[in-house]
Amino acid sequence: MTTVNAGGQQSVYADGTATGTTINAGGVQVDWGAASATIVNGGVQYVYGSATGTTVLSGTQHVQAGGSADDTTIGSGALAFVHAGGTIDDVIFAGPNASLVLAQASAFTGTISGWQDHDSLDLGDILFSDGLTSMAYAQNNDNTGGTLTVSDGTHVATLHLLGQYSAADFALSSDGHGGTLITDPAVAQQAQLAPALHG
Repeated sequence: MTTVNAGGQQSVYADGTATGTTINAGGVQVDWGAASATIVNGGVQYVYGSATGTTVLSGTQHVQAGGSADDTTIGSGALAFVHAGGTIDDVIFAGPNASLVLAQASAFTGTISGWQDHDSLDLGDILFSDGLTSMAYAQNNDNTGGTLTVSDGTHVATLHLLGQYSAADFALSSDGHGGTLITDPAVAQQAQLAPALHG
């Protein structure tokens, strides 16, 4: 197992692998190959290849165009940023103030679990406009999860969540960059509560 400290960089080249790397503050992992069980502890992981089982305790995971991530866990105050052309599946929010940014949320097909107070989900391609951007939540039949649907009238993001939620657990606001930010209504400012779906 490798530890990358401040000023250091681990490069995982195409066809290469790295398992169990810890990236401390100021350290960087650049992954063109396959990284698994990486722990981001204040550092940054750039994913151009594949990353499985990354735990972001603090710091950031960037999934770049052409890159893919699966089973990413986002800790308190940490960030996972999926850029246009990147993909991510099975995201776990593991603390308050955890953030997931989906530049192309309309293409997201994974699952989200662990959503809680003060977490945030930024949908970069869903334009926010009061009275135009809509959101609805539908619980599944066995009450183990549900589907959160967000639309700006042109683009639609369909987000599959695991866990027991209701419409009151989600609110919309601007992300400050033209996109839509989803937060808990208890902490959202000037947010629009999600209407429940019926039928």
